[in-house]
Amino acid sequence: SHWDGLTGRLSFNKTTGLRTDFDLDIISLKEDGLEKVGKWSASGGLNITEVPKRKGMNITDSLANRSLIITTILVGHLCCLV
Repeated sequence: SHWDGLTGRLSFNKTTGLRTDFDLDIISLKEDGLEKVGKWSASGGLNITEVPKRKGMNITDSLANRSLIITTILVGHLCCLV
């Protein structure tokens, strides 16, 4: 079965209820913002499209040797990152 949603067509396996026929964009956080660097699909697997010459420094590189405090708060069935 399938439905048209805000992000496109949603298809589900009638037996398992799992989503089928979809692709996931691979996004990297760069110094100048988010950049699509690849795509994953069940049929084609992982396909990295980032060009090595254009590789900017990942924002995670600038966080090396720094201490970060990450807090997770559980609220009902939701998990919020603070």
